[in-house]
Amino acid sequence: MTRAKLKADDAEARAHALQAKADAKAAREKQLARELVTIGKVWPEYVQDRKLKWGAHSLCKHERAMQKAGQPQKRGKELTVADELESLADVRLADLTPERVDEWAKAETLIREVSARLAFKMLRAFLNWCGRHQNYKLIVTSNAAASSKARELLGKAKVKDDALQKEQLPVWFSAVQQIQNPVISAYLQALLLVGSRREELASLRWENVDFKWKSITVQDKVSGLRVIPLTPYVAHLLAVLPRRNE
Repeated sequence: MTRAKLKADDAEARAHALQAKADAKAAREKQLARELVTIGKVWPEYVQDRKLKWGAHSLCKHERAMQKAGQPQKRGKELTVADELESLADVRLADLTPERVDEWAKAETLIREVSARLAFKMLRAFLNWCGRHQNYKLIVTSNAAASSKARELLGKAKVKDDALQKEQLPVWFSAVQQIQNPVISAYLQALLLVGSRREELASLRWENVDFKWKSITVQDKVSGLRVIPLTPYVAHLLAVLPRRNE
């Protein structure tokens, strides 16, 4: 083998060694960056990836989940309060353990038990997503929100017992029909008669009401769009409302 050939082989070997060293360093830095990432940093990426799967109300709830206290409200002069998952925003993904989730559940259930149960489900879905994500699956190897103790601390949803009784309907309609604001009066009556969710009816536009074929199209949080019958009385309630905007 010639001296030139030996030099060429040696140079190639050194180049391969340097490349391997650089690749190893890059992999370590990438892994370190992943390990340092916090829940609050990853959450917007999760929302962006999943938002087309949610309805408007669910999307709004996820977007506000990490809301900090003391921020100006979009409406009104009051400041924001910390949302249910805000206390976990600065926790590293690598540090989120079942014990840490149990602590969070214990604190939140004392403040807002009902909304904390929903936030717990959101957190569990988020961690499942992380466990499948290319960048985070090596960090989230198990779901810290699968804790049975956290579920026990948050309790079970109670059966609602505040429904209107048949005998109460005449009094209720009489009171609602006396409300001075015609939009609010019509909204409350239609809500009871149509049976849609509050957010669905509140976001109703004129273009969604078909007076000719007697139907209403609402934005369903599960199936997207849902068409429901427009009864004569509800049609009357809507028809007499002032058309100030959409």
